[in-house]
Amino acid sequence: ADYKFEWLFFPYDEDGSYTSNQYSLFLQNNICDEFYHKCGFRSEYRFYTDRQALGGNKLKQGDLRKDVRYTGEYEAGIYLWDFIKIKENIRIYRNDSNDQYYDYYDYYAFRTKTSLVTIFTEKLYSITSFAYTRKLYDDRLSTENSVHQKDNFYVFNASLLYELTPSFTLATGYSYRENTSNEPLEKYSGSICTVGLYYTF
Repeated sequence: ADYKFEWLFFPYDEDGSYTSNQYSLFLQNNICDEFYHKCGFRSEYRFYTDRQALGGNKLKQGDLRKDVRYTGEYEAGIYLWDFIKIKENIRIYRNDSNDQYYDYYDYYAFRTKTSLVTIFTEKLYSITSFAYTRKLYDDRLSTENSVHQKDNFYVFNASLLYELTPSFTLATGYSYRENTSNEPLEKYSGSICTVGLYYTF
């Protein structure tokens, strides 16, 4: 079981600022030294500090906007030899908001993510992953044919990490993401390249 608190503050856009409380409960079973699996549930409650919820007529309701997400999750991991780890993570979640005008915040989603960790030396290793997310929106309609919007979101990540010291890790990575949808305005793709230094304490 765990609890996570998050506070995000936008100094130039107060409507985006919020606090979040996340509660999780998981049960893990180590079948053997090389294989484990776990399942559980988490709920997240996000409270916007300044943004008011809008009604269907786009008028402010007086109440601050609140979002909630419920997630069911299953994960399995297997260790191959001493230098390869493969992990599969599956999530089904529901996102809901009291903001009636922005109905695209209300949807069901399914996500599957496969990860591969390869250890080259004691200090050098890589992390590669591929994720697919399917979103089904409650009320948001496509501008093309007036049917409910459905999205397919793909993400590929590849990172190379090197431990300079037990506390500092140098990392470089590449990420490609693409969204296909029956809503023409929501189709996009892009790449991100990163270089960073991580500190662990």
